[in-house]
Amino acid sequence: MSDIQTVAPARAEPIRMKLAEAIEVLAGLQARGAELVLEANEGKPAAEKMLAAHRERITHAERHVAELQRAHALAERLDAEAEADRQAAAREAAYSAFAAAADRWEDAGARLALLIEQAAAVRIELALAGEEMQRLWPTGIANLTIEPRMLSVDTGGSGELTVSLDAAIAGEAFRNGRHNADLPGAAAPWLMAASNRPAIEPLANAFKRTASLYVTRLRAAVDRLKPQKDQAA
Repeated sequence: MSDIQTVAPARAEPIRMKLAEAIEVLAGLQARGAELVLEANEGKPAAEKMLAAHRERITHAERHVAELQRAHALAERLDAEAEADRQAAAREAAYSAFAAAADRWEDAGARLALLIEQAAAVRIELALAGEEMQRLWPTGIANLTIEPRMLSVDTGGSGELTVSLDAAIAGEAFRNGRHNADLPGAAAPWLMAASNRPAIEPLANAFKRTASLYVTRLRAAVDRLKPQKDQAA
């Protein structure tokens, strides 16, 4: 873009300045020529000779002005063509930059759509696994209940907090978002986290802790019910 935005020096301006000077010189010569004509008409000595020489200077000046006028007209046309080319190149550059940004936007949207599709499938898988956990939880062994739709999250200095699975998922979306770029539905899982995204525990850690809690409790219950062997025997 920087090369396109650079405007080439105008060629007409220097010629215009020279033309203005030449016209001024010609005007002076013509004024002096009028004086010489008057002097020659009045019969002043050497006026005719001086007038003849002066006419040559006027002719030369007129020719110089005419040449500069043609050169100025050419320079103006070339400047106009150069400016038109520059603007056309700038428009092409603007189009290319926008088209590239649009391609990136489209690609990001397509990848986001794919991730949403995958996330929806995983969310169904998560719900089914949770239902299976509840079905398989041996209530006769462990006198406890489990709720896979709830998670234990670490709030940092305030300890652990039990939140709904949906709140935890929304919190993960909020944790990974940015200002003005949050996923729809993203929200801090607890009030104080709204101004401190880094304080939000990664969702994978919360799943690991909660699953470990259930498994550890069940393991302990199973171990408590193991037959006690007679050590003396």
